[in-house]
Amino acid sequence: MSKKLTIFFVLHFFIVITLAAYMEIKDTIFHFYDKRVSIPVLGDLKNKVYDNKYFTNYLILSGINTGYGFFGLGVSTDKYLTVTLYDSSKNMIDSTDYFNFRTQTAYNRFKGYASFLANYIQETEEIALKDKSIKGIEICKTRNLYINKTFKWLGKNYSALKNVNSRSYKVKLSTIVSNNIWEENDNKNLQIYDIKEIEFAVK
Repeated sequence: MSKKLTIFFVLHFFIVITLAAYMEIKDTIFHFYDKRVSIPVLGDLKNKVYDNKYFTNYLILSGINTGYGFFGLGVSTDKYLTVTLYDSSKNMIDSTDYFNFRTQTAYNRFKGYASFLANYIQETEEIALKDKSIKGIEICKTRNLYINKTFKWLGKNYSALKNVNSRSYKVKLSTIVSNNIWEENDNKNLQIYDIKEIEFAVK
């Protein structure tokens, strides 16, 4: 039993180290040279082994793939959703990123969902790039439908909650990033990056 556990932990930490090395090398090259390059061995290991659907489930359940980008340079963990309501003249009536939560704990949990949604969108885009097969297209179609319905549900419910005469609403998923992660006072160099936004008409 002890030998099996040793083998398990060796393999587990091998995955952690190789994934960390892959992300660090890839993002460092991108940051300094502004280009994406294929990384021998580590890149093949990630794309052909770790991205396998069975392996992906293990990475998520074991906590290796948390979606928070611990090993990626400049990756923000602060992601949030906003809903903006408009009248018939496209003038803003109301906007929120707090969604009338009564406690900070509930809001923080909701921000966790925003982080999950950002990762889900990124994974969908990666699948679309890597898998051009009919099955891959169908998977992306289903995932995009989930994203669209999630955005619509959030906007529709907030619009109904406010009970204002809105004619459309825009739902946006954003993240806060730093212009220069190498500066000590990077909180002075923050900017908002919109991951995805969808506008719906009120029916």
